[in-house]
Amino acid sequence: MSESGCVMCARDREHGYLCADCYTRMASMLAEIEDETAILEAVPSMAQRTGSGTGSLPSQRSPAVLDAIVAADPRRGLMRWSSDDFDPWGLDDTASVLETLHSRARAVREEAEIDPPATVTVSGERALLTDQLPWIARQPWVDEMFNEMRDLLAQLKRTNKTQEDRPVGRCHLPRFESVCGGTIWQREQERYLWQQAEPGGDHCRRVKMKVKDGPAFCERCRAVWDDPKELDRLHLIEEQRKKEAARPRTEDGRPMLTAEELVTQGYVSSVSNVRVKAHRLGVSSVKGHYDPDAFDDADKAIA
Repeated sequence: MSESGCVMCARDREHGYLCADCYTRMASMLAEIEDETAILEAVPSMAQRTGSGTGSLPSQRSPAVLDAIVAADPRRGLMRWSSDDFDPWGLDDTASVLETLHSRARAVREEAEIDPPATVTVSGERALLTDQLPWIARQPWVDEMFNEMRDLLAQLKRTNKTQEDRPVGRCHLPRFESVCGGTIWQREQERYLWQQAEPGGDHCRRVKMKVKDGPAFCERCRAVWDDPKELDRLHLIEEQRKKEAARPRTEDGRPMLTAEELVTQGYVSSVSNVRVKAHRLGVSSVKGHYDPDAFDDADKAIA
């Protein structure tokens, strides 16, 4: 990272540690977080999905959108495991919107000597962070906050099904003598969602919005997936495909293995011994992956 460039993209700094584009993006993310929070809905749509008719009945679906409940729960914070600071509400990766914004706003108030509000709200904390953005941009931890807000916004968009137009994945179904490989898209459908009647107001109204949570289809072979379980499986397959594509490889193109995979394939007897054996053999890891050929075959059973 350049010492004189933006901490996020290395371009010329114009606002503290940020360039003009990243500064604008930070302000935009904060506004989007408030908007996305306003339309969080814990009750899933009870409308029957259209498509091939294989979708599950509304009565058979989950009675609540758990990610929406968690995001709106102000008790959920960072995962802490110490005996004197254990957080029972932070046992997964789903962040609380209010707690995330409040933790940053609280730090800003303490360092900038700003009086705390009488009531802590999403709108109020977002407004403070936006107002103090020129000061925040000059702080050395602005990159941490940028990443935190980006992750929170992505989480909210996944929950609300308002992500930018992007494919679900690649079709894995057989086609001719290979696999289809076509792009899978998810159709839009209209749903009623709760939204603030006016920014910062106390009243909400139900509005009809288009969200991409309808049936999925392959643009090449025209296969359709409209069962929620099938859609979940599609997302899992795509997640595994991306994970495999990001797997580090050796200079000659061979896939590297994680510690768990080394154990499964018999190179090391246990995960705890991977680092010990790697250190003894002078083997370095790449993002937690190792070259399996660097481990001595004769020692597979001992470590």
